[in-house]
Amino acid sequence: METSAVSPAPAAKAQLRRRRRWLRWLMMGIALCLIALCSLVGVAWWWSGQADSLSRTLAQVASWMPADQKLEADGVQGSLRNGGRIGWLRWSSPAMQVEIKDADIEWRLQPLLSRELHFGRVNIDELRIRSTPQPKDDAPTQPLQSLVLPVRIDVPLRIERLVWEGPPETVITELYGHYRYTGSHHDVKVSSLRYAGGFYEAETQLQAAAPMQLQATLKGAIQAPLPSQPDKLLDIQANASIKGTLATEAASLNISAQARTTETEGQDASSTLSADISAIVRPWLAQPLEQAHAELRHVDASLFMAGGPRTDLNGTLQAGPDGQGWKVHAALANSVPAPWDKQALPIRTVTADASFDGLQTWLLQNARIDFGKSDDAYLQAQGRFDTQTQALEGQADLINVNPADLYSTLDAAPLSGSLQAQTDAQQQVQFKLNLQSSRARSAQTLRIEAARAEGTWKAPLLEVRNLYLDALQTKLQTDVLRLNTETQHIQSKLNAQLPGVQADLDMDAGPEEGTGKLNLRVNSAEQLGQWIARLPIGSDPLAGAKLQGSTTANLQWRGGWAKLQQRLQNPAAAVQASGLQMNAQVTAPQLSYLPPDGTKMQLQQLKLSLAGSPESLQVTLDSQAQMGSQTLSLATDATAGLLTSKGAAATDWQARIAKLNARWSPQGSIDTAWQVQLASPATASHLTTGNPVRTTRIQASEGRLLITPPTSTSTQPASVAWEPVLLRQAGNGSWTLQSKGQLQGVPLAWVDAFSPDPKQPLLAASGIGGDLVVQGRWDIDNTGRQLRADVVVERTSGDIRLSAEDSDAAPITVVRSTGASEVNAETKQVQSRAVSGNRGMRTRLQELRLQMNAQGNDLRTQLTWNSERAGQINADLRSQIQSSANGLAWPVNAPISGTIKASMPNIGIWALFAPPGWRVGGTLNADMVISGTRSAPQWSGQLSADQLSVRSLLDGVDLKDGRLRARLQGSRLDITELFLKGGEGSSTRILTQSGNLTSAPKDGGTLTGHGFIEFDPNAPAGSSGIRMDIQALAERLQVLVRADRQLSVSGNLQASMNSGQVTLRGDLKVDRAAIMLADASAPSLDADVHVTSAASRKVAKDKADKEAARAQAAGSVKAAQPPIIEVRLDLGNDFALQGYGITTRLEGQLQIANGPRITGEIHTVNGRYRAWGQSLDVETGTVRFNGPYANPAIDIVAFRPNIDVKAGVKVTGSANNPRVTLFSEPEMSDAEKLSWVVMGRSAAAGGAETALLQQAALALLSGGGGGGNFASQLGFDEVGLKGPSEDGEQGAALTVGKRLSKDLYVAYEQSLAGAMGTLYIFYDLSRRLTLRGQTGEQTAVDLIYTKSKD
Repeated sequence: METSAVSPAPAAKAQLRRRRRWLRWLMMGIALCLIALCSLVGVAWWWSGQADSLSRTLAQVASWMPADQKLEADGVQGSLRNGGRIGWLRWSSPAMQVEIKDADIEWRLQPLLSRELHFGRVNIDELRIRSTPQPKDDAPTQPLQSLVLPVRIDVPLRIERLVWEGPPETVITELYGHYRYTGSHHDVKVSSLRYAGGFYEAETQLQAAAPMQLQATLKGAIQAPLPSQPDKLLDIQANASIKGTLATEAASLNISAQARTTETEGQDASSTLSADISAIVRPWLAQPLEQAHAELRHVDASLFMAGGPRTDLNGTLQAGPDGQGWKVHAALANSVPAPWDKQALPIRTVTADASFDGLQTWLLQNARIDFGKSDDAYLQAQGRFDTQTQALEGQADLINVNPADLYSTLDAAPLSGSLQAQTDAQQQVQFKLNLQSSRARSAQTLRIEAARAEGTWKAPLLEVRNLYLDALQTKLQTDVLRLNTETQHIQSKLNAQLPGVQADLDMDAGPEEGTGKLNLRVNSAEQLGQWIARLPIGSDPLAGAKLQGSTTANLQWRGGWAKLQQRLQNPAAAVQASGLQMNAQVTAPQLSYLPPDGTKMQLQQLKLSLAGSPESLQVTLDSQAQMGSQTLSLATDATAGLLTSKGAAATDWQARIAKLNARWSPQGSIDTAWQVQLASPATASHLTTGNPVRTTRIQASEGRLLITPPTSTSTQPASVAWEPVLLRQAGNGSWTLQSKGQLQGVPLAWVDAFSPDPKQPLLAASGIGGDLVVQGRWDIDNTGRQLRADVVVERTSGDIRLSAEDSDAAPITVVRSTGASEVNAETKQVQSRAVSGNRGMRTRLQELRLQMNAQGNDLRTQLTWNSERAGQINADLRSQIQSSANGLAWPVNAPISGTIKASMPNIGIWALFAPPGWRVGGTLNADMVISGTRSAPQWSGQLSADQLSVRSLLDGVDLKDGRLRARLQGSRLDITELFLKGGEGSSTRILTQSGNLTSAPKDGGTLTGHGFIEFDPNAPAGSSGIRMDIQALAERLQVLVRADRQLSVSGNLQASMNSGQVTLRGDLKVDRAAIMLADASAPSLDADVHVTSAASRKVAKDKADKEAARAQAAGSVKAAQPPIIEVRLDLGNDFALQGYGITTRLEGQLQIANGPRITGEIHTVNGRYRAWGQSLDVETGTVRFNGPYANPAIDIVAFRPNIDVKAGVKVTGSANNPRVTLFSEPEMSDAEKLSWVVMGRSAAAGGAETALLQQAALALLSGGGGGGNFASQLGFDEVGLKGPSEDGEQGAALTVGKRLSKDLYVAYEQSLAGAMGTLYIFYDLSRRLTLRGQTGEQTAVDLIYTKSKD
């Protein structure tokens, strides 16, 4: 018993243990599920934050799309958790296409846990919507019941540009709004919307559940210029509201809208714009418009429609129930009718009454449209339609309508006629059209002559018979035209005649199948172009260009176009073969296109052949083209077409070029023609992959081009060969390239051959030529994770020639030019001839190699130049580049490093870059290291130059034996030593007591200097960032050493620049100067001689560029800071000047300041002036500068010595306005003064001598009394004619004289009446005492004492 009583306990315990164990497993299972779920949520949360999760999600969504829809995207960046940026997205369906450009979207996933979808922002640059026409669906639209969503939504929206492609196209800008779904209502608030010059705001609230109560309001403000007063704006206020319900068939909406102008002071209230519209709409019924009323007063349609016509509409429009039926009445008037091309509406009035009896009959009565301003030009119509029997009966009459009232360029020949339609017993609508115009004023005008046709209509078949249309100088006619409006199948034989064109079309074609043939003959392209320019289609399609020539075209096709149209219009459609076959030939013996302000382009012997299908089209082209002096001939044979393989996009294609041969000549002659030939066939294809993120691949096969130069270049053919090429656009919009190839046998001369301006070759204009031939190779691949590129260009053979003297013995390079120069008629700049390849100095180039290598972001560039004469350059530079969606870029903060070493044994070889006539010489060595960044480079290294020389034989400059030592530190160049010796060997000296006091120095003197030039890479915008301080010291430096001039100076100069301000300070003294000027004008070259160089051309080009920049930047000119100049110049005591009749020494000091402005005085010392054979002593000579350097004040007194009286010339005033007067002591008449100055004695009574004095006075007082007179040209100082004496004892005589020295004068007098002459010798013993001797008819010696009588 005890055993049986205790036995149940262990069983219960076991059962309890089993329950606990099961419970533990259950808890562990639940825990594991929770852990797994948390892990999945964590993984999903982590994945949603990845940078490519957004693009992957779009790809998944695209895979869920129905078969007839497609989602594509480009440039997708961002995560699913936070949003991102979509560069381009397009959703396509059979009925609609939506395209988004540059969308920036931000959202948060956390609110989804509380069933809320919250967007931080949705910004779209452009949203474009296009509707694709679809077959009409007769099934009734099902009414809405509710619009309840499972989650709450909050979306702020900004669309910069919304385009509905129409037609007509509608463009809305600055659409900013906010959409919220609260769970019970949909709320839309539009804070900004701009359309057709108006600004609008709107609010809408829609109930989510039935009955879907709707309440919407819109407010707008429009500002538009008045048509009659464009400078004044018209303010218009617009309001609209919609109230009602949308759910079930009982839905009803009450719509009202008003628009009014804001009344201004003085404006007549009766002329203000107003529009009141009200309507009741039942959206789900077959006849949705239940009732409507509109009243318009002075409404201008152009204010509410972008590009709409200007109108002044007044009237009413009513629609509503009429007993059991429905009635419409319209009565509108436009007070400003005008042609359509004048942006106006040609309709003056519209009146019509239409009614429906509620059972089956529609009636149109009293319908009339008046055109233009005439009362007798109108269209009237009436008709009847039975909805049960489909019977139609009606007539429309056109009475005296002037086409010029519709479009101003049409001929004003009134048009009248009628259109009649009636249903027969077979339920066919019989119609007849007959329009005819009156006689035109001119046969060349654009007019509507006639339109005639008759036919039948029974849905869906339309048959038109005896169609004849004569309008706009075009005739179109056919016997029969049949059209099936459902299948769009058309059958007809059409003949068309246009000005200069004849066309015949025979077709039995439709979207699915058919055949056709078109023959087009353009007999006169000129007539065709003139006709197109006059068509009433708005702007001229040819934009004023002219066509000339003739052409023919023949086209045949078989099959339909539906599949091809569907493929191009609907990218979501499955790609399939079009089934269309075509064959076309185009020939043009000569066809030219002449733009109004451009170069004539001409096609000759054009032959184009197309055969095949859009998937495989055989193209053969053979033609010649000419543009200006350039000619191009092209012969090619290719096959191209759309891809039909699985996965191909709508625009994917493939091509194969079997033959390509082109000839191009810049001058149009055979001996200057270049030939390019494809060595073997090449293929290319375009393939789009990815869904939705697109990847575009353009692939090309390997190939080789042979380039044969003109025979005139005397160079060998070159070639370009490449391996298969891959060009790919990734999903983020960036392009990648994979290409490898070689370039062989390219001469340097080709650079000039392909210069933009054939008359100004790039290299020849710089004095560079030669027979250098280079080769190259490239290997570029950035399709992987990082960029890999290797580009090499190196010398193969040949040398470079510079336009310099080829002489080892010449220590200085001599620039040599050959041939005549040309002057550009427009720019007035000198154009030099090309440097021939076999002239000039060889550089004896041994090695030339340029290599660029990129690995990832690292870029390395190496340059090796090794020549015997032009030196050696070795450069090795490293930096970094950056890849982006826009391609490769060199960032401003990219690090740079490298070395540059240069050694030039004779820098004179680069004299072609120096100004004309200048020579340079010496050696240059550089060893530099660069570091830092692109925007802030840091330099270090040494620059040294020895045996420097700068010479100009024309100017007399001869600086030599120079040396330069400079050090680079960061962005600073320190010039530690600059030394030059002056010229030697000049023996120039002006003798006499007015000339030099000392002989020319033998030592050339020295010029030494030092300083620095620093560049600040972080300088603010608008600043050059250059800081400079250079100091120079001259010690008896001979600046000029020429046969006729010598100048040596001493002193110091300092040139500095800081913050764009240039400062020049100095203190110079002339140690000795001897300047001999020619008595005549300075020597000049003949007009047909032009001296030019690379430097002069560069200066002229820079000047022209600056003038062009100033012309383009009118109104934004920023003046540069004027330099600060403070230079003191002391002429010393041995500055001699001789020329233009004067010999003197100059003394004085000048201060040269900004402007430049000069202050100071220059005085003459022992000056002498020769005029009219006489030598005048300069008693005082002063030139005063007090500002402008070109117009100093002058004060000069010169008198003739050793005569009985003191007589001479005074010059006062300014250099621009000198005043010349005669003076004497004692005072006497001007005639006497002039006689003493010119003749050395009192005036004679003879008329001939008076005439001579008058001539001298005219020359002297006009500033021309120099040495250019008749006497000096004969070698004499005096040539005169003495008249007979009053007593008749002495006859007239001719006198010539010559002053042999200051005091000795010899004259010879020949009587005109006798054979004997007299020789006179005058010797001035003193100012008053003269010894005179004569021999001839009489011989005598006289001692003359002269005393002036006061």
